[in-house]
Amino acid sequence: MTDIDVDDFCAVAPDDVQQEINGNCTLIAALMQIAAKEPALIKNAIKPQSKTKNKAQQEITNYAVTLYLPQEDKPSKRVTVIISNEFYAINPGQPFFAGKGDKELWVLLIEKAVASLLGGYAIFEEDGHAINKMLTILTGQEAARAELGKSMELEELKKWLEANKNKVLTIANAKHAYSITAIDLDEDVITVLEPIALKTSRYTVMQLHSEFVHIASCDLTADTDCPSDWESKKKTPVQTTNSFLKMTKLDQLELFGNQNIQWKTYENKIGTVLKIDSNFVVMEIDGQTKEVYTSELEFWQLQPVIPISKVVSTVKEIGPTVKWIDKEGTEYAFMSIYNGLIELESPLEMLELSSEEFCKKFGILNQ
Repeated sequence: MTDIDVDDFCAVAPDDVQQEINGNCTLIAALMQIAAKEPALIKNAIKPQSKTKNKAQQEITNYAVTLYLPQEDKPSKRVTVIISNEFYAINPGQPFFAGKGDKELWVLLIEKAVASLLGGYAIFEEDGHAINKMLTILTGQEAARAELGKSMELEELKKWLEANKNKVLTIANAKHAYSITAIDLDEDVITVLEPIALKTSRYTVMQLHSEFVHIASCDLTADTDCPSDWESKKKTPVQTTNSFLKMTKLDQLELFGNQNIQWKTYENKIGTVLKIDSNFVVMEIDGQTKEVYTSELEFWQLQPVIPISKVVSTVKEIGPTVKWIDKEGTEYAFMSIYNGLIELESPLEMLELSSEEFCKKFGILNQ
């Protein structure tokens, strides 16, 4: 790990961003465009939090990074991811991931927050062509995506480019994602920036149509949940700063959502949640359907019961939205899943836990 000490992380500019060895081209291509067209969005997404010390007694700073979790058939969900200014490194002072460009801290913080939200740095390789999804994660806006080649006629692409030319634009071929930095349809020139070598290339519409497979756009000027003054909105982020064990039972039920987790009741019976309403929760217990009023949930002392085989997938799904607290009262933030282990971070240490170790440490029941 390495700590990058940068005094002014709000000095946001496109040349701060350059892809390193990680396959995060979708993120880098999007950040280049946002930094060029709406740097205030990035500045307002990062808020310094508390200072503390790690095991080596080095002072570190925690940051709250605002991102947006895409949801099917719903507006994206605003989330706040808490991370520290410590990063994996190749050598001291040389970050392993987004470490090129002008080495501004904001790039590293955004990348670490996105990795934490999605389940680890490996997600960039696994989800490499989801260029529209990355724009939504960073901006909160629904990003439009078009399939090129046989899926779109040439004239249709020209109309699409004309309609979206003033928006944030990224494009991908079968292996790599790029930024579109300029569109001049009168001259039939589209300027594309490659994020590793920072090489600019010019394409005609026909060349663009034949050499790339996806294109995505995002409107930063629309009414958005990314305000110029974030704090003035007084919106409550998802409960990243609260321990799971301190949440209300209703919040716990809603957090697990569609995870199909069973719950143990005060009578040591096992139930399954069928429906959550503002007034009551419908559960199936011992083959019978029961309505439990939300005001009575604490009395039922519901505890989640997670099969060992589902611990990793469940923690990956809900991990970034909640802090986990152990029996000693130490809070841990979810970082990623790596080689089947759950990676967590506290102000003093980083842990890699198996499913069994995770359940034991945080008092989660399992089958």
